[in-house]
Amino acid sequence: MRLGNSTKFNIAHDLFATQIKWSLWYIPAALAIYFFTYYIVAESGDISLAWAIIETSKLCMLVFGLSIFLALLPQYVKYGVTRKEYFVGSAIAAVGVVIGTVAIALILNKIAYTFGLSTSSLPDFNAVPAWILPSALSLNLLSYYVAGWLIAAAIFKGKLGFGLIPVAVFIVFLTALLWKGQIFGFVLTAPYSLSILGNILLVSLGLVVIRLITRAIPIDVK
Repeated sequence: MRLGNSTKFNIAHDLFATQIKWSLWYIPAALAIYFFTYYIVAESGDISLAWAIIETSKLCMLVFGLSIFLALLPQYVKYGVTRKEYFVGSAIAAVGVVIGTVAIALILNKIAYTFGLSTSSLPDFNAVPAWILPSALSLNLLSYYVAGWLIAAAIFKGKLGFGLIPVAVFIVFLTALLWKGQIFGFVLTAPYSLSILGNILLVSLGLVVIRLITRAIPIDVK
């Protein structure tokens, strides 16, 4: 834990590094499951390696958001970090983790496809700008991360925070609805701009709620 003049960025660096280490456990597991399905069960049809990693990552991002807040916030507060500094650092780290995860998924999919180990069921890049796919996938994962963060905030808040859990479920549900049929196996068409805007608004809503709830939340630093 390195604190100094750039506390927020030090926190972001530390939390990003921590979560990337966690990723080294589940990404290999996702690869193993995918290749087992591809070779042993029944060739995965239209399912790409990128799809397998991203779908696995959704649950993992929810767990990351939950764990980072519950497990590490008290430790940082103990060392004098303010809730605002931790919030900003955590948000920066979350963005970095989801972008890194998406980059890994797409790069591994490209490598696997080159060697005939994955399908090419990714959106048609000729139909939209190349930045659309990674942006869409990153926003998807970020929604799950924020949902996990909200659930953690609800746990910290106790009975008064139970209302945050439906908000987390709402964010996950609406994210899935926004992108239904718009990423894997389908050509991204005009509505993708509305999906991106809607997803950004959802994530922003979640972050605002988290900040409002946690800025004065009691923290046990024993």
